[in-house]
Amino acid sequence: MDSNSDNLAQTNMTRNTSLTSLESGFVSLNELKTKEQMAVEIDSISNKIEEKKKEVLDQLSFINQQQQRVSYLTIQNLLVGNISNFSLYTNYDSILLLFCQLLV
Repeated sequence: MDSNSDNLAQTNMTRNTSLTSLESGFVSLNELKTKEQMAVEIDSISNKIEEKKKEVLDQLSFINQQQQRVSYLTIQNLLVGNISNFSLYTNYDSILLLFCQLLV
């Protein structure tokens, strides 16, 4: 390493975004940041991930409830011999839409 190694930075440019890596080991997107600022950003990302996990689990729970409802109504209609009205109780489009939203 030369005498200027502390000042060396490697920058990769993509559109208007720059990723900077310093000799100190810090990596920053678009601008240099302090250790404290980076810690706050990392915590923010962790919080967003936890919120998304909760949202996905809530949606899965709702889908599970809908599946149980569909199963219950199917059995009920089979028992009374009224399977021709089964499609009136089932909203496949909304169940499919919820599933597709989970994949995003």
